[in-house]
Amino acid sequence: MSRSVLECYYKSVKARRVAVSQSAHRPTQRELRSGLRPDCSNDRSGLWRGFETGTNMHFRVFYLINRSGECLSSTSAVSMSAKAICEQMLDRLQSEDDYLGIIGEGDSTLQVLPEPDNQRYYVEVPIDAAKASYGRYVDRAELEALVRSLPQSFDEHLIPGLTYRPW
Repeated sequence: MSRSVLECYYKSVKARRVAVSQSAHRPTQRELRSGLRPDCSNDRSGLWRGFETGTNMHFRVFYLINRSGECLSSTSAVSMSAKAICEQMLDRLQSEDDYLGIIGEGDSTLQVLPEPDNQRYYVEVPIDAAKASYGRYVDRAELEALVRSLPQSFDEHLIPGLTYRPW
């Protein structure tokens, strides 16, 4: 591992510890490992590609990847760009138990639930007050196009074709 990558890692760990010490929520060790958001603008290795490095961040992301046991709650969501979500997260959704949540401005949420047997995904915008969600099935190409075009602030009316589904 190159010296610059190690320096970025240690700088990010120190920054995360300061943020955690000032927070009321105490993350688990898994959250600390998964939730690093280093400032590695000089990192040429690509190791930290997709994590917050300046103006390219648009959404907060939470997920469960069942086969690897990786889980990041919505309260500990990490910042990622739409491009990084498509490149780093979508291929990891391989089990019916997996999910991906994308949080926009105003805490609007888009959830992605894979259905690998049918080679499709169910995308939904949950509405807690109505105890329902608006959603639809999409294939991989549609999902990627949706994520890449998702505005920072969204709701069930901005995504075409969603239908109402009570819980």
